Amino acid sequence: MDSAIGSRLVGLRADGDPLTAVRVVDDGGDPAEAILDLAAQEGAQLLVVGVKRRSPVGELLTGSTAQWIVLDAPIPDLVTHEARS
Repeated sequence: MDSAIGSRLVGLRADGDPLTAVRVVDDGGDPAEAILDLAAQEGAQLLVVGVKRRSPVGELLTGSTAQWIVLDAPIPDLVTHEARS
């Protein structure tokens, strides 16, 4: 697990959120498809997707997993970003 994710989980648990769980799934395929498949398997009712600011050229060259999730999700989704400093 990514150390930043691990640190955030420790913080959430310290704040009294013992129910937060993380599952790392690497099926070697398309990330958006893997996320949507996992949401369907788990019976999710909402997908929350974090995004980061990218240039239009960067977006064009690399695509956006979040964009594909938003466009293809069969359930409601919420897109959010980290607060600007």
